[in-house]
Amino acid sequence: MLGRGGFSTVWESLDKTCNERVAVKVLHSELGRDPLRVDRFYRGARIMAELDHEGVIRIVDLHGEDEGYHYFVMELARGGNLRQAVLEQRVGREQLASVIERIGRTLARAHGRGYVHRDVNPGNILLSASGEPKLTDFDLVAAADTTGGTRTGAMGTFVYAAPEQLDRPQDADGRADVYGLAMTAAFILYGHDLPMTVLRDAAGFITTLDCPQPLETVLIRALAWERDERFSSMEQFCDALAEAASSAEASEPGALASPRATSLAVDGIPLVEIPAGSLVMGSAEVMGAAHDEDADESDETPAHRVYVSAFRCMVYTVPRGLYADVMGQDPGRPETASPELPVNNVSWFDAVQFCNALSERDGLQLCYRFDGRDVVWNIDADGYRLPTEAEWEYACRAGTETCWSFGNDESQLGEYAWFDNNSNQRPHPVGRKKPNAWGLHDMHGNVWEWCWDWYARYPDRPSGQIDRDPMGPPGSAANIKIVRGGSFAYGAWFLRCALRGRFEPDDRGMDIGFRCVRRSQGQAKE
Repeated sequence: MLGRGGFSTVWESLDKTCNERVAVKVLHSELGRDPLRVDRFYRGARIMAELDHEGVIRIVDLHGEDEGYHYFVMELARGGNLRQAVLEQRVGREQLASVIERIGRTLARAHGRGYVHRDVNPGNILLSASGEPKLTDFDLVAAADTTGGTRTGAMGTFVYAAPEQLDRPQDADGRADVYGLAMTAAFILYGHDLPMTVLRDAAGFITTLDCPQPLETVLIRALAWERDERFSSMEQFCDALAEAASSAEASEPGALASPRATSLAVDGIPLVEIPAGSLVMGSAEVMGAAHDEDADESDETPAHRVYVSAFRCMVYTVPRGLYADVMGQDPGRPETASPELPVNNVSWFDAVQFCNALSERDGLQLCYRFDGRDVVWNIDADGYRLPTEAEWEYACRAGTETCWSFGNDESQLGEYAWFDNNSNQRPHPVGRKKPNAWGLHDMHGNVWEWCWDWYARYPDRPSGQIDRDPMGPPGSAANIKIVRGGSFAYGAWFLRCALRGRFEPDDRGMDIGFRCVRRSQGQAKE
């Protein structure tokens, strides 16, 4: 079962005629005896089929009945609904403009055909496997041939209803959908189910949110109590939203991702310039985190000071969308998932091949040369590469010497990382947790990150010796490469800055990914 509402239940099923997973919406049996309710149920499906729009869930089978049960079949939206995605932090303010404008343009098409949805809310916006939003549940539509029925049901839907719908729902026009869609935007900004106080003062509530000024102005108008004070059409609202998103993006890069904004799947990820400096690498003792009885931290000692030259580091791990764009395939698991999830199921060899491919795409010198299974690193090249273990720990610590980059208080870890206590044992979209002091996200948790180095225990060094830009041993008799950062499947102890993980370079897993680095922008190209 995918979901249950006041009128129907939705099930996932297999359509054997085309070997396709589909969603089957079944009217509650007790309502099947009401001809008016049955007609409204199928009428919503007919309207969705008639609209035949990429922003509307596709109808596979328009009418079905089996022993008194009425149903229709539609495409399966593997991303769930927008409410779930926001509450699970899979969708946030960065996607607001893209989601809202796409649904708005879809509603504009419906309005042009004479249909007013009248039930626009996050539960009625579904997401495809790639994160594309699609509108569903047209059974409360008002059209020229009928009033469509009145609104009842959960308080969550009530919050999104325009004021005129609570008085004379039969008179609601396209401006009611403007209100519902603007309230949906407020929900995305808020990140939680909306409080009832929003009904008393929508404008005041909007001003309490972390919202760029141009967007705030648009939403306040769209949520006006009197419908004559709102945008006169959905097209007008969408145009104003797009302009506000562009204005916000210009003044605060990354504030809102409009459909016109650059995409991680195409243009890559911002890089942060990491200043040169030194760090105490490893641990004199394990501090702060509850010790894992099955783990061996002896390879974190002896603690030793190293110097790291300046370099540039991706602010996120490589997401699946970017990997697929560069390599022409997405090896990630599960097979259908958001392109903003970190790429996983990649070996160390996959990671270095991606670095070369991204460098080639961007016209940069390749860092790696392949000689069979041997990989030779041209340290003078300016292209993308994997960080050394020292670079990774230096970037993760961001100037600290604590257990995690934010300190030694384990109770704060959930603000910075996806790990076994909050991940539901799955990866999450990149960049949704707090960054460290140098602006780097997900250095703790989500997925392990491949490093350049072969694994070996830290050697003893003369007192006072400082290694400069260590690159690890020349090889590993055990054929093992370093990974860092921990993952969604591990506890807090494994997410410490000093923790050294290790896998064979051919290993792949649901919780293994990587991020890329480049030479410092201040270094001349050789």
